Amino acid sequence: MTVTTAGYQARPLLPAADGVRWDDVEMAVTNVSKRSFVGVAAYQRTADTVVGSTILADGQQGTVTVRRGAEGSITVGAQLGTFPDEARDRAFTDAVTMELRRLGSIKRPQPDVPPAS
Repeated sequence: MTVTTAGYQARPLLPAADGVRWDDVEMAVTNVSKRSFVGVAAYQRTADTVVGSTILADGQQGTVTVRRGAEGSITVGAQLGTFPDEARDRAFTDAVTMELRRLGSIKRPQPDVPPAS
C-alpha cells in the first residue's frame, strides 16, 4: 500500500518553458552522436558553454560547441573533423537543435523554487 506524506505537494510535470532546457545539452549531443556514428570523448562545461570533443570513425578529431546567450537562446556549432565539411557539420548541428527541442517537449518536474517571502 502506498500512502503519501501529509503536506507533500507534487511538482507539476511541464515541458521546457522556452522549448529547450540547458540541462539537456549533453544528452542531445550524445543522442545525435550515436545516430551519426560520431564518438564524443569528453565534455567540458562552463556556466554558458558546453564543448564536446568528437572523434570520427576515420580518427579525425573535432568539436561540438553549444553556447547559451544572455537572453537564454542556445546556439550550436560544430567542426566534426580535422578538415571542415560544411554539409556534414550543418547536418549535425541541425540534428542537435532538433533533439534539444524534442527533449524540451518532454514533461518533467520543474526545479524547486523557494516560496516568495
